[in-house]
Amino acid sequence: MKASSSQSSQTTSNPNAIQVFQNAQASLPASYSPVTGSQINGFMNPYTSSVIDATTARNNQNQQMALNQIGDQAQAAGAFGGTRQAVAEALTRGQFDLNNQQTTAGLNSQNYSQALQAATTQNQQENQYPLAVQGLLGQLAQGTQTHSQGNSSTLGLSFNPTVSPNGNVSLGGSF
Repeated sequence: MKASSSQSSQTTSNPNAIQVFQNAQASLPASYSPVTGSQINGFMNPYTSSVIDATTARNNQNQQMALNQIGDQAQAAGAFGGTRQAVAEALTRGQFDLNNQQTTAGLNSQNYSQALQAATTQNQQENQYPLAVQGLLGQLAQGTQTHSQGNSSTLGLSFNPTVSPNGNVSLGGSF
């Protein structure tokens, strides 16, 4: 008597595998979290205000020297205190104020751009590991569902995945 055995592979639902996968998914943080303002602030250069203050002070000193020069020129021409002197001083103040504003904006923009880049890099690194673990867990769960008809044994998985706040992943168990 010849027994026919068919060793076809099929996928069946394994409640244990599904539960393992769901537990693992629940222990992971959200798949992606955007960069927050507090993360960006954490990378802002605390010395930027000192640089801005020093640059503004230097610019104000240059402005005062230019205004003194205008006053000296007006006095030498015998027009000290005239309307032409007032116009020249107003234009000089306007240009120096514009320079202060542009310099301050540029320094703040540079600081923000560097902080945003650093926060984005950190955020990508923190989100990279949970996403990779989710993919691996999906593959493991799929592997526990596939078995041969002739083999009644199942792949036994026992682990407790955890993700620490700094992004380190531990599967903590046995296969």
